[in-house]
Amino acid sequence: VVMKAKMKERRDMENGQISVRLDAHLKNEFDIFCKESNITVKYAVETFIVKTIEGKKIPYKVNRFMKNNIENSDSVLKSGKSRIGIEVSAETQRRFQEICTESGYGMGMVIRIFMWYCVKNGFKE
Repeated sequence: VVMKAKMKERRDMENGQISVRLDAHLKNEFDIFCKESNITVKYAVETFIVKTIEGKKIPYKVNRFMKNNIENSDSVLKSGKSRIGIEVSAETQRRFQEICTESGYGMGMVIRIFMWYCVKNGFKE
């Protein structure tokens, strides 16, 4: 039992990587937003992920306008020119992915919509 608990603890501590492709314009706007808000991109995205996990759902309703705005940038996304990477625990990554999957969206889409939402509406912790 102790060995299983230690193995689980070690697995939970292992790092997971959430990598998101996004269009350069959104990345630039989000970078500016974070700088003006005196937060880092990493802090903003990690806070969003934790809030999502704690609430067991995406903390905003994804509406058609938001989704269409992000999907319209797909041609830019496919070029792969911009990317952010956030290191989280493997357990955090797994739990966030489960919530995103249950909502019908991939992690990248959910994070891109979050970034777009922050740029348009501000960041709430």
